[in-house]
Amino acid sequence: MSFLKDYYTQVNEFYLTFINRKKKHIINSFTSSFPKSVAHVRIDSKDRLLLNISLHFKGIIRISSRVLNEIDISSFRISQPQLKRFIVFYKHVQAIRFYSCKLSVSVVMDFTDLLKNTNIQILSFCYSAIPKHDHWETDLNEFINLIKSLATSKDLKKMLKYLSLTKSMAEPSEARKILDQNGFDKVEATYPYNKVPK
Repeated sequence: MSFLKDYYTQVNEFYLTFINRKKKHIINSFTSSFPKSVAHVRIDSKDRLLLNISLHFKGIIRISSRVLNEIDISSFRISQPQLKRFIVFYKHVQAIRFYSCKLSVSVVMDFTDLLKNTNIQILSFCYSAIPKHDHWETDLNEFINLIKSLATSKDLKKMLKYLSLTKSMAEPSEARKILDQNGFDKVEATYPYNKVPK
């Protein structure tokens, strides 16, 4: 990965899509050569069983200050402490997207003092919490905990414009009600095949 250091100091998009169980800690191995600034980073495990993000989490956090605008994470299993830490470390970007991830939000997280001056305008959970990835379709508590967690940050309430969901997390009418109850009445809830912020 030394070629990154030699030829790139700033790039527009960095797409890493070859992570798998046979290439542990690959992100950790190239962080020293990672470009100084990247507008948009996409990291996809390409693992149908969903790779535990713990294998690469330190590396993903380590490059956070170099990611300027957008970060996409696809096909990972993410624990609640990891989800919280990820959002905090990437609070400076405009868009955070979790695609086809298994998420855990068993209790309400406190972001009160952790997301001050955040720039997050788009949060996407597209295809996360679908039946094969989670059980949210039968229990709204996880979704409610997620929204209540985000609502603990006054700055996020001011900045967030779009929240992209899947129907298995909550039906549109139910999601709208929960968002309004938690101070996100100005946030537009979007769904796949409708209007998903890019």
